[in-house]
Amino acid sequence: MDGPQATIIFNSSTQAQYQALEAHINKVAIINETKPNHWDISSRNKKEKTRIGAQATLRPFLITLNKAGIADFDKAELLFLKDIGITTPKSINISAGSNQALDHKYLASFAIDFAKMFNGIIYLHGAILPHRSEIKKPTYLYPYCTYNEAVEYTNTIEGVNHIYNFTTTNNTKWFSQFVDATYLQNWLLQKSFRMIK
Repeated sequence: MDGPQATIIFNSSTQAQYQALEAHINKVAIINETKPNHWDISSRNKKEKTRIGAQATLRPFLITLNKAGIADFDKAELLFLKDIGITTPKSINISAGSNQALDHKYLASFAIDFAKMFNGIIYLHGAILPHRSEIKKPTYLYPYCTYNEAVEYTNTIEGVNHIYNFTTTNNTKWFSQFVDATYLQNWLLQKSFRMIK
């Protein structure tokens, strides 16, 4: 997929929760008959149109359910999840097919709903950052700010914000975020809101 993504991670789940998930998706989406697990999300649905202020349109999304674990997580990441209370992780990954502002809003909206349904956390696949214009002394290259400035910025948003630190291929310290639905809802309301591609 060409747009941003998010993964909802949770412990226990019931068949009733999965049925509620399917029912919720079907209320706001049209299944793409030619592609497994693909839906076209429609803002013609009144709830979504009200929440994100979108015009009627169709946006492609891939929603993947993994009841067995989380793909591509290494041992260190799984230990981190255990430390924050996710001992038997299951996941739902949502990927947008496009990278327009509307796709970012839809993605956040669905991640919030799914996290609430499963009492889960949302893996953002990176770190949210202030806009370059919001940084006092921006660096020349992305991400335009230091590690400490980025962490400080993420902590200004209300909600649960778990920081996972790692070393990049350039041997610098960076981080990813695991947040709750409240945090993402508050980030969605920010002027510089965007999800991570």
